[in-house]
Amino acid sequence: MRLVILGVGWLLLILLGLGIIPVHFDEAQYATWLAQPDLSYQTKGPWVTFTQSVSHELSFLPQLVQVRLPAWLAWLGSGLALLWLGRLAGFEREHSIKLLVIFATSPMLLALGAVHTTDIWLLFFMLVALGAFASVLRCRPGTQPELWWMLMGGALGFGALAKLSIALVPLSILPWVVLRSPRLLFTPGPYLGALFCALVMSPWIIWNDANGWAHLQHEFGHVDSDTDSILHAIDWIPGLLLASIPVMLLACSNTIRTA
Repeated sequence: MRLVILGVGWLLLILLGLGIIPVHFDEAQYATWLAQPDLSYQTKGPWVTFTQSVSHELSFLPQLVQVRLPAWLAWLGSGLALLWLGRLAGFEREHSIKLLVIFATSPMLLALGAVHTTDIWLLFFMLVALGAFASVLRCRPGTQPELWWMLMGGALGFGALAKLSIALVPLSILPWVVLRSPRLLFTPGPYLGALFCALVMSPWIIWNDANGWAHLQHEFGHVDSDTDSILHAIDWIPGLLLASIPVMLLACSNTIRTA
């Protein structure tokens, strides 16, 4: 049942990407960068352009499919990662089905997955990183959780190559670790994960070091801008509410039944 729901949502996503949602300006930007591939770029990391370079090798596919196929796969992977995270959280079959229905019918997530930008990859790698951390917490005493820490570090590293906002994941987890499970800080796992994250991010680090940390300065420019106002801190809320109303109604109702 869960795979059927995910499959139907994926087909809807592909239909949106093929015929309804026009090409986004970010997609055109990443495709333009393919003409001069580099380790990173001024406004974004290299991940989206790299994945486009792989899908463009499938020359038998229509060009729009070549551009958007990685995003569709990232959306599908996000659904599977969400199921994994729900299982780690102790969700029963009925609850995991509801969770997947909410995911597959979310207008915002469908829009994110239909076009190939950084945000769908950010979602995918965030879910993988959270699943890896949840697996660390579920490890029994005497087991070796270092591999889960490495997976978390890799997910954070690849996510950073897509969008640096993934740094919010470890920053949000750290206070919980300090207050609830400080023993984790005295194990090698977090530091092995951090080293692996840095290794994965090495293309971005090398490029920025050679270019005056241009991408990092660009990101901080979003925070310290003369043209921004306090309204920019809240003007996204109405759009978010409108996009998520169907999902909220579904989550708050008890209309979904499972066999």
